[in-house]
Amino acid sequence: MLRRIVLLATAVFLWAAAPAMADVEADINAAYAAADAGDLAEARRLLTLVVDSGELSPDRQAVMLEARGVLLVLLNEPAAALEDLDAALALAPQYSDALYNRGLAYIDLGRYDAAIADFQAVLALEPTAMDALERLAASFVAAGRPEEAIAVYDRAIALAPEDGMLVYGRGDVLYAAGDLTGAIVDYSTAITMLGEEPELFIARGDARTDAEDFDNALLDYNKALSLRPKSISALLSRGYMFGKQGFFEFAIQDFDTAIDLEPDFGWAYFVRGQAHAAAGHDEEAEADFMQAYVLGVESAQLDERLRAMGVID
Repeated sequence: MLRRIVLLATAVFLWAAAPAMADVEADINAAYAAADAGDLAEARRLLTLVVDSGELSPDRQAVMLEARGVLLVLLNEPAAALEDLDAALALAPQYSDALYNRGLAYIDLGRYDAAIADFQAVLALEPTAMDALERLAASFVAAGRPEEAIAVYDRAIALAPEDGMLVYGRGDVLYAAGDLTGAIVDYSTAITMLGEEPELFIARGDARTDAEDFDNALLDYNKALSLRPKSISALLSRGYMFGKQGFFEFAIQDFDTAIDLEPDFGWAYFVRGQAHAAAGHDEEAEADFMQAYVLGVESAQLDERLRAMGVID
């Protein structure tokens, strides 16, 4: 979520001091119209004219720099966006939208600690800003700090206990952190809150599989497939569960179905190859590993198989 991406018109009136000349006002309005129409390149060009005009007050210049920075984030130019957002914050250090969007630019650049600092700064100004809380949690996850992400989710859920997506998100972090019991509880709560969505049953099934609660995991995957019969994710997860129990023929059947649905999905060939290998089907396994290789699968486990086959050094 970006702040003020199609709200340039609001930005025009946000700072009333020192109104710009008529041609600058026209460019601002035209930039808003271009952004609203999805022509981000034209909106950027017009905002550049505005920023370079030298006719705006410092506060209003900060708004225009922030707006162009948002466009640059959307145009996948995070480094350039960072320059604009830094400049906006130099003029208006407590400009929360600029802090938030700079955090997004930092995420795109892989600078997660810097993103965390910006989202925390937003929350110091706006303690109940849910978008900043969600981005802060995601940044902690990306930075490999799951416990802090869980604490942020706890804070967000306390503010919005009816938001099932927050509970779902916390469940994902708990799962990644190895708290399978906590993840299962959150996924179950999310199902109650959000309804019967296949992704929720798959997520709970995966946690139950890792917890070796295979009977209930199977119920979850079957439920997901009843809701979405062509769900490749559910088929692959159920196949993995069968394989983990040593039921390789059942696993292969699920992987066959996944490949029938999406013949160019390399990972399906890789996991089917693993199941064939475990079942002693050497020729079928090698054929699947080769197909996974051809389709561009990158995996240390696949490389190990290919070296054993003499395909790679």
